[in-house]
Amino acid sequence: MNSLTKRTLQGFTAIMVAVFPVVTSAATLYNPLGEASIPQLIGRVIQLVLGISGSLALLMFVYGGLIWLTASGEPGKIEKGKKTLIWATIGIGVLFGSFALANFVVTGLGAAVVPPAAPTP
Repeated sequence: MNSLTKRTLQGFTAIMVAVFPVVTSAATLYNPLGEASIPQLIGRVIQLVLGISGSLALLMFVYGGLIWLTASGEPGKIEKGKKTLIWATIGIGVLFGSFALANFVVTGLGAAVVPPAAPTP
């Protein structure tokens, strides 16, 4: 290495050593999820999944009802509508059961699936 390259490298290293602590201390990481702990994050994810699943079950109720209403007396369509409604009801039952189980487990970890209501003044 020639002396100019060596001095340039030494100068750059000295500047980085002097500036790097200032740059790293100025960097603040923002948590986009807004959660302080892993159990709270798990609770939020469970809330999201159960909310989406509940919405899909509601859509299945509507779909089953429409199939049954528009069957025009055709036994195949009536049976399809009934089965859709029955399976949507079973799905809602499974969702309620999974919510109860998830709430029990996550509460045991120190968080809640559904955050407690704020006290009223």
